[in-house]
Amino acid sequence: MAALPKRPDAKQTGYTMRDIVHWLDNHYGQAVEDLRALVAVPSISTDGEHAAEIDRSAELVSALMQRAGLEHVQILRQPGSYPYVYGDWLHAPDRPTLFLYAHHDVQPVNYLEQWMKPTWQGTLA
Repeated sequence: MAALPKRPDAKQTGYTMRDIVHWLDNHYGQAVEDLRALVAVPSISTDGEHAAEIDRSAELVSALMQRAGLEHVQILRQPGSYPYVYGDWLHAPDRPTLFLYAHHDVQPVNYLEQWMKPTWQGTLA
């Protein structure tokens, strides 16, 4: 995922909605491919059989965060827990802090006969 471009004038307070929509228009294909890459990792955490896939998911999330411009990106590991991915960007001390907590593991695939598309492929519908 590409980072938003740096603002040319440091006095500006942020991006306009037009800036963001323009960025999305120009990077939509890459964003879809990034999501498809995440969906393709069967990082099922409920059965204890997919630790390697969960590690792969953490590595992919780490790479996406770095590409998006976050700094200090690292995969944190604690005994008895799946990996966490941390990153920050601390260059706006006068602006609010955003904290995002999200899972990079997925639920098991149940009822395969009811799926209309193959699992783990990120089929666009």
